[in-house]
Amino acid sequence: MLKPLNSIAATSEADKDCHLIFDIDGVILDWVSAFMAWAKDAHRIRSSVLPEEIRAFNLAGYFSHHRTLRERKLIHLVEEFSKSEGFREIKSFNGAADFLEDANEAGLKIHAVTACGGAEAEASRRYCLRRQVFWRDEWPLHVLPLGASKKEVLSQFPADRSLFIDDLHKNVTEAREAGIRAVWHKSMHGTLYEDMDEHLLSELYTSSWDDLRCEVHSFLLQISPAMADKYDGGLLRAEALHAEEAYRLL
Repeated sequence: MLKPLNSIAATSEADKDCHLIFDIDGVILDWVSAFMAWAKDAHRIRSSVLPEEIRAFNLAGYFSHHRTLRERKLIHLVEEFSKSEGFREIKSFNGAADFLEDANEAGLKIHAVTACGGAEAEASRRYCLRRQVFWRDEWPLHVLPLGASKKEVLSQFPADRSLFIDDLHKNVTEAREAGIRAVWHKSMHGTLYEDMDEHLLSELYTSSWDDLRCEVHSFLLQISPAMADKYDGGLLRAEALHAEEAYRLL
C-alpha cells in the first residue's frame, strides 16, 4: 500500500539520509521467468521464446500460438499470478542480496516501489523478498496497483538525496521528472521493450551489479563522501567475488 513519506522530508535528521529506491520486478526478482513457468504449469500455456529473448513489455505476442490468449486474457493471468503460490516463490537475480546488504552496511536507506497489485500481492511480495534477498522489516515496501505510475510516491522523497533504480525507462523518466536521479537497469541483459520504444533510445542501461555499484558510488560522492568511502568496501568485495568466480571457471 502507498504510505505517506511526509515524515521523511519533515525532520532535519532525515535530511541527512540517502535513499536508495528500487523497483522489484526485473531488478531484484526475475518476474518474467517465474510468470512463464507458472503459466505453463498452471494453465499449460507455453511461451514461444525464452525469458531472455523477450523484446516487448506486453507478453501476449509470445503466447500467440494459443489462439484463445488475447491481451485481456493475459491481464487476467497476470492478476491471477499475483495471487498465486508461484508469486511467493519468484527467484531473485544472482547478486541481488549482496548488493542490498552492501548498500545497507554503507548506511543507505533502502526502499522499494513496486506496482504489483493489492494487499494479497503485497503480503506475498514481502514473503518472497525475505526469503530471496533477506529483505528487512525496516526497509519500506510501497506496493501500488498493477501497472500504476510511481511518480506520486517518488515525488515524496527528497529529490537531491535519492537514487531510483528501475528496468522500465518510462519509470526512470517519471523519476527524473520528479527531480530524482534515476538509473535504468536491467538485471536480465538485452530485454529492451520495443513496444515501449526502448530500443530507439540512445541512453545506455546497466546490466551488472558491478556497474550499478559504480552508479551508487558516483551518487554518494556528490552528496555524502563519507558514505561513499564506506561504500567502497562493497565495491572491493564485489571485485574479489568476481575474481574468485573467474578463477573457478579456469
